Amino acid sequence: MRVWFDLLSPFVFFWPPGLPFPLLPEFIKAYADMVFLADTSQDTSRASFQRMQNFLSRVVGMLEVGRDKYQIGLAQYGDQGHTEFLLNTYKTQNEMIAHIHEHFVPLGCSRRTGKALWYLLQTFFQEEAGSRFLQGIPQYAVVINSGKSEDEVQDAAQRLREKGVKVMSVGVQDFDRRELEGTGSPDLVYDVQREDEVRHIVEDMNVVIQGTGQQEHRITANEEAVGGKVWS
Repeated sequence: MRVWFDLLSPFVFFWPPGLPFPLLPEFIKAYADMVFLADTSQDTSRASFQRMQNFLSRVVGMLEVGRDKYQIGLAQYGDQGHTEFLLNTYKTQNEMIAHIHEHFVPLGCSRRTGKALWYLLQTFFQEEAGSRFLQGIPQYAVVINSGKSEDEVQDAAQRLREKGVKVMSVGVQDFDRRELEGTGSPDLVYDVQREDEVRHIVEDMNVVIQGTGQQEHRITANEEAVGGKVWS
């Protein structure tokens, strides 16, 4: 017989032998697979590209990275998508940040955001690329955009959402607000013209992800019943 002391009350609860001890949702931390897609087309200025690099390295530096924590992938695009690193390429923040500042160079060419989103879906959100979607880990695509696309974006963005990928849109330079809102999931559209927006994005992202993880825990906990009774 296990004894459960409730610190918020004077009562002592005796837990029946053999019954799984409940985990409190507020102590369950959730993580996610995150793929960043950066617009490095020919119209993206050098200043905007450097802002993207700084944004990426700051976000990576603020997340707990690891095989059982946050996994991060990076792609860029102009008229087509290009893989920088997959979700299972690097295991540490330092490796990712070094790649961002030493190997990540602009592609140039025209801007085809829709084509790049299809590329993201087919290349990154697959089990062989390190995606943990089959394990129920939240999937995120963070699209960093600096201008209006030359192709149609809505269909590809919708297909990502149908697969369970939440799309965050981040605007820099001369981004198209309407296109950004059509690409991103509701309430996940941002403008990084302001320096303080980076922390705001990471905080919002953590709130959404932690909420998802706690909800999944509550569903699992509610399914654990003994003799038809649910213990929560």
